[in-house]
Amino acid sequence: MPDLPYEVHPVRADLRPFVRRFLIADTTIRGSLRVRPAPTGYNYLSWYRGERLRTIVDGVSRDVVEAFQLAGQIQRQSIEVIHDGPRIGHILTEFTATGLARLLHVPGDRISGETVPLRRFAPAVADQLEAAVRDVPDSMSVRLSALQDALVALSPRAAPPIDYLEAAVALIEGSGGRMPVQEVAGAVGISPRQLSRRFIDVVGCNPKFFAKVVQMNEALAALLSDDTRKLTELCHEAGYFDQSHFVRVMHEFFGKAPTDFLESRDDVLAVFLGRAREVR
Repeated sequence: MPDLPYEVHPVRADLRPFVRRFLIADTTIRGSLRVRPAPTGYNYLSWYRGERLRTIVDGVSRDVVEAFQLAGQIQRQSIEVIHDGPRIGHILTEFTATGLARLLHVPGDRISGETVPLRRFAPAVADQLEAAVRDVPDSMSVRLSALQDALVALSPRAAPPIDYLEAAVALIEGSGGRMPVQEVAGAVGISPRQLSRRFIDVVGCNPKFFAKVVQMNEALAALLSDDTRKLTELCHEAGYFDQSHFVRVMHEFFGKAPTDFLESRDDVLAVFLGRAREVR
């Protein structure tokens, strides 16, 4: 398929409690480009400029009309995004696990598995962000700078961190998804049920699923880096019981076996998954 190259852009220091990174696509294509997003564990704010953008979620098609959209956690949904050319400009704000709920006051579970207009949940914020990017020069880097300024302006009204939730996210991410949720809950001083309930509300998925996504990306990092070790070794290092366990989870996330995934040469997924998940 045609490439939709994304460039990763750093985040200003005062936004890092809420935003992991920005991704920009600025390109020309012929015809239409179909992209199948995969689970990343994070929520997104999307700004789009193009002829037409459509989403198909579990067979239901919807035209994306407003420039600012929220994209929630992908779990078991079948999602396809269709870009119609010729010119595509796309800025993705990738939130931290708790960043959407804290900065925009939109709980993750309200948009799980969906792409919805920001205006539905935060009309005043939508107006503010649209005004910020509307009258800037037609340059994606300048537009990104204006968007960052507008998001920083929201930060004084951000919700305070939930300490045990932030600590739980850090433990899961730091362990590469291999720390059992029961141990995570014990380490932060609450019950697994309480942790799961709050995680779903804020992050948009339960901590077990979040850990599975983090763990999968540990394995994909090795695959995408052309690591010469055998797949079995890579699977054990990433915390899978055996190769068949890894293959089952990969089919669950992507509908593909490792070999098929590598042969598909999907440059979009390569930017969003594997080693690309790491924020330095």
